[in-house]
Amino acid sequence: MNFQIFFKSYLIRTMFFDICQRIFNYPYEKKIFFKENGYDLDLSAPRTINQIIVKKKLFDRNKLIPITADKIEVKNYLLNKYGKSFEKYIIPTIAEINSTSVKKIPYHKLPSSFIVKGAHLCGLNLIIRDFKANEHQELFENHCYKILNSKIPNYKNEWGYSKIKPRVLIEPLLLDKNKSIPKDYKFYCFNGVCEYFYIDFERFGNHSRSIFDREGNYLSAEILYPSIQQKHDLDNLKDLIALVDSLSKGFDFIRIDLYLFDGNVFIGEFTHYPGSGHVKIEPYEFDKKLGDLYYIHN
Repeated sequence: MNFQIFFKSYLIRTMFFDICQRIFNYPYEKKIFFKENGYDLDLSAPRTINQIIVKKKLFDRNKLIPITADKIEVKNYLLNKYGKSFEKYIIPTIAEINSTSVKKIPYHKLPSSFIVKGAHLCGLNLIIRDFKANEHQELFENHCYKILNSKIPNYKNEWGYSKIKPRVLIEPLLLDKNKSIPKDYKFYCFNGVCEYFYIDFERFGNHSRSIFDREGNYLSAEILYPSIQQKHDLDNLKDLIALVDSLSKGFDFIRIDLYLFDGNVFIGEFTHYPGSGHVKIEPYEFDKKLGDLYYIHN
């Protein structure tokens, strides 16, 4: 099939899917929601945080969502908002790549280790630990094209990502003193107030996830992964809470992701649709409690 004909056919199918979803009040979204969460999606009066996340995807058009979801543009947003002194929290950029610059990459300027991300995507990250141009160039370029030709699936209805221009971002690979990728700290915030955070342990092995309140107290609940460790290692928790409280102002709900290692704090991502609203939270009462907090703060 001719590429232009295929592309036009794809656009027509996509537009038809979108129109049908809106006309029939998002039946596919409701089907996936029930399958993953085990209860119905209520868009008219959402009460759980997962229901609220889905409603945000479908109807919230806050102009800051695409800006802060963009892994490149969010850095400019933070510098413009907080000033040059905020650079210490921002992961440095090695290179930005678009579809016309893949073949123009100055390989001699790349460090031995780095990470390749899509500014407009979740996932598809490529980790390079010992880069050698003569060995890794083809892999690297193919992955760049894969990122540039990918987007968040249309059926996920994640509006914010659909407004981001596809680009490739290259950043230094953050490694702790043991040469391991540092733990992820993710903070659930409501209109400038962090209420809970969770820590991912062994993301590339026996993945577990522990949840704590803003005071650091362990919570017996789970978000997708089992909870094993009941203590956190944050000596500077109050400072981190103050930071994410500030970052989350202006957003009715957002998850702020941080990396911490060797005394440094780096902002990972602004996540507006955690799990796309399809990641099961157990017990159900905690899903509901997070939903109640949304209404308390908004």
